[in-house]
Amino acid sequence: LAQKSWRQFIVWGAGRDAKAFVNSLTPQNRGKVVAMLDVDENKCGRSYSNHRWNDSSQGKDSAVPALSIPVVFFSTHAASEKKRMESANEFPPIPIVVCVAKRRKGPG
Repeated sequence: LAQKSWRQFIVWGAGRDAKAFVNSLTPQNRGKVVAMLDVDENKCGRSYSNHRWNDSSQGKDSAVPALSIPVVFFSTHAASEKKRMESANEFPPIPIVVCVAKRRKGPG
């Protein structure tokens, strides 16, 4: 996350493991997360935030807005990323961290 190419990144997943990963990031690195992608349309169109992210030294009435990460359907992101890459060839794709559980709901 310290590399220049990781000025911003995306988290693949909006479930338990992805949220745990985002929660474990430092506030500086958490601010680099531009979106969380998911295949479950029921999770998409919302935002993820955690009340524990607020700095207690700022107090409840702080002018600093709470961080909120949008949850986006994976194909919506793919289409927008394709357009971004076509219009600006010199920019690399936004890195994606994959945070998904394997076979947590049983065999398959």
